[in-house]
Amino acid sequence: MEKNFLIVVAHPDDECLLFSPTIIGLISRHKTGHILVFSTGNSNGLGSMREKELNESCQQLGIDLSRCLALNLTDLQD
Repeated sequence: MEKNFLIVVAHPDDECLLFSPTIIGLISRHKTGHILVFSTGNSNGLGSMREKELNESCQQLGIDLSRCLALNLTDLQD
């Protein structure tokens, strides 16, 4: 049976700052990862750059970009 995991964080970079060891461990056990980020971190106009960094982080962590989603919830920008 295939196992998946979902990491949910508020801002881009939280996935790697808080969960890198967990993600790497799960990926090494052949689990399929998904990342959901609630904001793009655009409070200071850097949202598109931070979203690009999120995609690079997902690639480095071994998560397919089709499973890496950043929402743009305006109440959570920082």
